[in-house]
Amino acid sequence: MKTNFTQQQKKTISNFITVNCRLIAFTVVFLFAATMSVKAQNTDLPNPDANIWSAPAGTLVIAMDNATQATPGYFNLKAYGLVVTLMNANKRVRWIISAGKTKGGTDISVTADRLYPTYLPGGLTNFKAGPFIIYPTDTAGVGAIINSFNAAQSASTRVNVYRTNAATTVDIRYDMIGRKPKAAVLDDGGNASIHTNYYQNAAVPVANYTVLGSATGLTSGCYTFASEPHNGQQGSFIDSIKSFVTLGGNFLAECHAITSYEDWATGHYQSTAGIDNTNNNIGSLVGYVNNDLSYSQFDGIYDPNVGGNTQTWSFSAGSTPQNNFFPIIQGNTAGTSSYYGATGAKMRNGTGGMVYFLGNHNLDGTAEERLNGQRMFLNAFLTPALTPACVGGGAVLAVKLNYFAAKKVNDKQALLSWSTATEINSKEFSVERSGDGVNFTEIAKVAAHGYSYTEQAYSAKDFAPLKGKNFYRLAEVELDGHITYSQVVVVNFDVNKTGMDIYPNPAYESVTISLSNLTNFKNNTVAVYDFAGKEVVKSQPITGSQVKLNVQSMQPGIYVARVTAADGTVTQGKIIITKN
Repeated sequence: MKTNFTQQQKKTISNFITVNCRLIAFTVVFLFAATMSVKAQNTDLPNPDANIWSAPAGTLVIAMDNATQATPGYFNLKAYGLVVTLMNANKRVRWIISAGKTKGGTDISVTADRLYPTYLPGGLTNFKAGPFIIYPTDTAGVGAIINSFNAAQSASTRVNVYRTNAATTVDIRYDMIGRKPKAAVLDDGGNASIHTNYYQNAAVPVANYTVLGSATGLTSGCYTFASEPHNGQQGSFIDSIKSFVTLGGNFLAECHAITSYEDWATGHYQSTAGIDNTNNNIGSLVGYVNNDLSYSQFDGIYDPNVGGNTQTWSFSAGSTPQNNFFPIIQGNTAGTSSYYGATGAKMRNGTGGMVYFLGNHNLDGTAEERLNGQRMFLNAFLTPALTPACVGGGAVLAVKLNYFAAKKVNDKQALLSWSTATEINSKEFSVERSGDGVNFTEIAKVAAHGYSYTEQAYSAKDFAPLKGKNFYRLAEVELDGHITYSQVVVVNFDVNKTGMDIYPNPAYESVTISLSNLTNFKNNTVAVYDFAGKEVVKSQPITGSQVKLNVQSMQPGIYVARVTAADGTVTQGKIIITKN
């Protein structure tokens, strides 16, 4: 059978093929992005993932084991204070913990000299128990901070810092960039001095911890960590801890506070139905478990039966572990393996949400078995947390976006591009489009890197943009489901050939200048001039493909926005300013 097609039929078929080709192309891009596998690094729980990086010669090492950090004849807790001081100064410190290591295992093996407090040539050095490092590229100003910190210590308690003489590989458990730990010492039981003494012993700056009368209202403050030393009371204030932890804070209970918090009706942070403070003496039968987690970074022995109301504990009859429970100290025989002296749990995905228990009433002093109890406490304090109430403090955005930009590829395609400076537990990016700037729908998904501290570039295409203005935004999705939105950018698929859109226009409060013809998104600037040629808004950089200007102080009238691209191309547009 012979079929004759009219010109209209041919045109209809051609349009059908074009539309479906676009749909197929979009579907391929969407499915590829959606099916990319993203695995978040396990940092806080048993069987952590390795994160191997190269550390060049000249890397500084803040030693954390008894052999290399024993200036006073025993482990020098002041090393923790130096780490916190450097973090407070926004210096990039990395915590090195080798995944899979056993008790006493080495984290870094490299030739190194001691650089501070005085120079001492060295040789092959095995750094253990979770050392901290600073790359050579991050050492600007670090020497002055170390010298100032050590000058405030006695001669016998100045912190040893080493410098490597060769490149080596390291397992970076946590990159502490941007983190400033802030602790709340809870005084519900009137024993806050136990924990404040631990901070003082380690020379942690007083700005990094404070005493609160109760856990009530804890979530409204900028705290990354909270601890309760000894507290026999129970009450609704305990519920504040659960809110704090599920929002991303970390918490440690010591001694009687363990049973008080765990056995509260709505407590049960680590068990389904509570625990018993058995206080079985497992001192000579102690087992060291999960030696590659942050909480367990100490060198030598720990005595779980120093004293106090709650030294060791076990699960109550019918009670089972929950919330990713893991032990650190427990009996090492069949008859003692159900007794614990230090444990942990994690109550949320992503950063933070840790609950630590530590037995014994007071671990003050310089005996190794007591120092290591203080070390577990300080390790919990430094383990990264994420608390929404913190702004510029301990909280770190899962994704730090450099820019989000949109441009025309041709009359039928828009290119969306963006890059990130850092990513922590990021899952994916959702590109959303709107025709009115209010109601958005998803048009593409792109998998994120998950964990990165180097710039990562991304892109996606819109193969079927709307006629007229297309508003785009980026939804940054974390592993725990939290979503953060980028600024909105605009591409106009209309008759505008300049690639510049200005809206609202007229304006009286603020105006957004959007550009879709830029060839790159760096080193572009914008300035605004009146009709006499006077510069009324000084030249400023454009991040991405748009910039928002405050025009409230400008007099009503007509102005010219002039954009100068990195290649020297100049684009101009008219801005009309009116009274409110």
